[in-house]
This record gives sequence, structure tokens and C-alpha cells, in this order.
Amino acid sequence: MSKTWLRRMMWSHIPLFLIVFSFLIFIFLQAIVEQNRQNAKASSQAFTAQLLQSVHVSLKTVDHLVIREAAEQQAAVRLFRGSRFPPYLFELRSARAA
Repeated sequence: MSKTWLRRMMWSHIPLFLIVFSFLIFIFLQAIVEQNRQNAKASSQAFTAQLLQSVHVSLKTVDHLVIREAAEQQAAVRLFRGSRFPPYLFELRSARAA
């Protein structure tokens, strides 16, 4: 008689065990998905910041090269002298000569 009682108790608790266990697995998987989403977002932000800094440095270098070349060429100096451009663009050449 005790074997029948044990089997009834086991069969009555198995659905409850399966439901609780499935719920815990679901919660665990959702936590992993959320953590991966946060890691991807942080990685994307770091990559974007690095790319932005790289582009900024490249554009700054090109800007300095263009200004230096424009200031060193006499034809450009004669063309722009007396125009709306600020005079500090052409002071680079006189500072390098001194």
C-alpha cells in the first residue's frame, strides 16, 4: 500500500516540479539575454567613440596640412589677401620663417 501512495505523490508533484523548473530556466535565459544585450550596447558605444576619435584626428591633420600648404604658397597668399579670411591663416608662414 505504501508503494501506491508513493507513486501517487510522485505523479502529483511532477507537474509542479516541471512548472517551477521551466520557470527558473526561463528566468535564467532571460537574464543571459539581457546581459548580452547590455554588453553589445557597451561594446558598440566604445567602438563608436574610438571611430569618432580616429575620424576627428584624421580631419584635424588634414586641416592643418591644408592650412600650412595654403599659407606657404605665394599665389594663394596673394589671392586671399584682402579677402574675408582671417589674417591668422597667413601668419603661419611668417612664424615659421622667423
